[in-house]
Amino acid sequence: MGLTKERMLMGFVVVQAVVILFLIHKTISLRNENPSLRTAGEYFKKAYEEISDEGDASIRSLLDERESLLRELSVTKEVAREYGIKLAGSRP
Repeated sequence: MGLTKERMLMGFVVVQAVVILFLIHKTISLRNENPSLRTAGEYFKKAYEEISDEGDASIRSLLDERESLLRELSVTKEVAREYGIKLAGSRP
């Protein structure tokens, strides 16, 4: 049961496989721009729309401001990605 070269090599191969799978997972989630967050945002948006009256201007203005900020964020991310800039607070 000693550590032989073959077992050490097999351990390194397993560790490398796990790291590669993790990196693939992160790449896919970044490519999809974290769909779980997007789904949560859509849920809250739908909840706000259901709660608010059609004539409630304050909720409508908040939703409009949220949409505007989301558009600005997506444009900022696009520009940052284009120029290779890492945004503060963004995940790798």
